[in-house]
Formats: sequence, structure tokens, C-alpha cells
Amino acid sequence: MTVLFTAGNEGAEMSAGTVPSMSGLFFRVLISFILIILLLYGVLKLLKKQQEIRLQVQQDRKSWVKIYDYQELGPGKGVYLTEIMSKVCILGVTDNNVSLLKEIESEDETWQDIKDGLIEKRKESPKGIGGFFSTSLKKELEGQKNSVIDEQLQRTRRLFNRVKGGNGDEGS
Repeated sequence: MTVLFTAGNEGAEMSAGTVPSMSGLFFRVLISFILIILLLYGVLKLLKKQQEIRLQVQQDRKSWVKIYDYQELGPGKGVYLTEIMSKVCILGVTDNNVSLLKEIESEDETWQDIKDGLIEKRKESPKGIGGFFSTSLKKELEGQKNSVIDEQLQRTRRLFNRVKGGNGDEGS
């Protein structure tokens, strides 16, 4: 099919070429979409690499302080499980105050169990956006979404019992 246009008073005919078929247009849109997705993937990869480099630099600078866990207790309030210069501390944090709730011996067997569990969880945590979605979908399909809440409750109970002076195993 040829489309002809007339240019004003001159009457000269200009050919706009042939109109592409529907499959040709679909193919062009598909190729454009794939190129955009690939470009987005490349940008995300670069951002992830930069984030990993920044995280490594921050960890190198702050090697004397390690935050193992955080439990939010309300807006602007929470409890941190930290290791500061080889001393294990449970810190209560609000918007205006930081308080030492309990200091735990770093050789304590219960602390070593908690620390090992937290480190293992970090290793299993998803890396990047793709890892997050695949892990989330996997948990959803396996019906394990409530297990995360249960684990968080158990950790909170252990920390609470440690602060109270219990052995950390009560209520589990």
C-alpha cells in the first residue's frame, strides 16, 4: 500500500513509503522492550556493584563496631544487639537516648549460638533485587511466610529474657 501526499499548490506527489505490517510493528516494539530491559539490568548491576564497594569500605572503617540484630519496639525506639570492641552489648535506643541494657560475655555459649544463627541468616539473605524476589516467591510457595515472624518473636523473647537475667531459653 502506498500513501501519497500533495504539497500545497504545487501538486507534487511525495511518497511516504509503505506502511509496515502489524507483525513488523510488533517485532519492533518487542525488540525495543528487550533493549530497555537489558539496559535496566545493566544499570542495576552497576548500582549493585557500587553498593557492594561502599558497604565493604564502611565495614573496613567500622571494624570495631558490629550490629548483629535490631528489634523495633515502636516509632523511634528499638533494641540493638551489638559487638563493640569485642564486648557484646544490648543497647536500648530512642530518638533522644542510647542506654546500655546488658553487657554479655563474648565467650558466653548462648551468645555464640545467637551470633552463629544471625551470621548464618545473613549468608542466606537474598542478594540484590533478583535474589529478594526469588527468595520471597520461594517462601510464599513453600508456605513459610509465618516462620519469619515466629523466628523474630523467638529472638525477641531470648533478648528479653537475657535482659531480665534469665537463661534465654524460657518461652521457646
